[in-house]
This record gives sequence, C-alpha cells and structure tokens, in this order.
Amino acid sequence: MGGIPSKEVKSIREVQPGDHIKYHRLGITYAHHAIVVSVNANSYTVIHFDGDKTGGKNIIQETKHSFGAEKFEVLEYPSENRFTREETVAIAFYFLREGFGKYSLFGNNCEHFATTCATGYPCSIQTLRAAIAANVYVTGIPALIAYCKTKKVVSIKKENGRFVITPL
Repeated sequence: MGGIPSKEVKSIREVQPGDHIKYHRLGITYAHHAIVVSVNANSYTVIHFDGDKTGGKNIIQETKHSFGAEKFEVLEYPSENRFTREETVAIAFYFLREGFGKYSLFGNNCEHFATTCATGYPCSIQTLRAAIAANVYVTGIPALIAYCKTKKVVSIKKENGRFVITPL
C-alpha cells in the first residue's frame, strides 16, 4: 500500500504554513503528524494532536526553535485532493479551539487530525498498514480504506473575507 508521497525537509526554506508534516519516531516504527501554521527564519510552529497527555487538551500549538533537531518530511498531496494551505491552517486553528475528539490509536490519532486538516478526510495510512501487518480484522481493511476516501468530516468556505468551517 503506497500512501501519500513525501520528501525529507533539509532547509527551513522548504517549509510553508499549511504543510502536513511527519516526524519519524523510534527510527521508522511510526510517525507523528502535524500541520505547520507559521514559519520564521529559524523556527516553525505546528498544531498537532497529542492524545490526552497534556491534562485534557489534546490539540497543541508548539513552536520548534531549533530547525534540524528533528528530521521530518512534508507530505506532497496532489493539489486536487487537498485544501489550500491557507484553508489547512484555518482548519488546524479551528480544531485547536474546538478540539478533535477523544484520542484513539486506531480511530482518531495525529495522522487522522493532519489528513482532516489537509483534505477534510480523516485517514491514517500507518494504522491501515499496522492492521494489515498484524493480519487482524482482515475483512475490515477494505472498509477502512473506503472510509479514508469517502467520509469527509469537515468543509470550509470563505465568507466576507473569513473562513467558515463546518463539521459534517
């Protein structure tokens, strides 16, 4: 199973607000996903879904002050399959204010958050890969893949110069 192409970021100049990024954890065992919301000369700020680790607030805004301390990749969505970068940032801030629901490793994790911000569709390719590798719920795999492509959960439009975000 392929997934969304990505490229390693080697310079902060390659990072833009609205990028969906992923950090590899434990080597390449799994990845943590986030949305870049601002970029400065030597730092960048992300919004990400961090489970329930921070006293009940599960959507976190965090500034990374040392570019290069953590390697990460930018996911390269085809433009017809994603919101604009500006819309992606607006959706990330919407979830920062409103929350993203209860964390679930297989049903509502950081990758679900980032793909929802970028496309409107919650999907976790690494969760699908783990389910396939574990050979569990094999009959449910096609349903999960279909869910990733068809269950849009948020829409966005611009009215009077402001974004209006609507949960579906």
